[in-house]
Amino acid sequence: MDNEGRTLFRFEYYEPEDQTTYVEWVWLKEEELKEYRSSYQTIKVRPATADEADLYDEAYADGYGVAAMMEFESTYDGVTFRVEMGEDGELNMDGKKMFECAICSKHKDFEDDVAMTAGLFLGEVKDDKLWHVCYDCAANAAMLKGIEDSMEES
Repeated sequence: MDNEGRTLFRFEYYEPEDQTTYVEWVWLKEEELKEYRSSYQTIKVRPATADEADLYDEAYADGYGVAAMMEFESTYDGVTFRVEMGEDGELNMDGKKMFECAICSKHKDFEDDVAMTAGLFLGEVKDDKLWHVCYDCAANAAMLKGIEDSMEES
């Protein structure tokens, strides 16, 4: 958030409609100050102290971090990328695609361990999203299905 040329102000005002006193922290330029909440007859306003401004910035950053994590979790489908360091200590730019198996929840190498049949990836719905399944779990599921089918025939 770009607050250059702005000051953090603390506003305290009474809302007669719900009979509640509110406190707001708002970044404003000096010329915006007069108009902010101008419809209220009784309003207390003062610039924030340096400690209050630091606390506001810290809370803003924390809130942003929580929102980013919630967004990540809502779209996570088990696919990640592993980044490796080269022998020179620099980040290797060609990371490896990984996945978390929908059944066993183990992280595995995508190229080596993702289950496929007839050129199509095998998947399982988890948390309302389609996740990949590893060869081991797919093989176990196929064996169980085969056993179930043979027991139904007998």
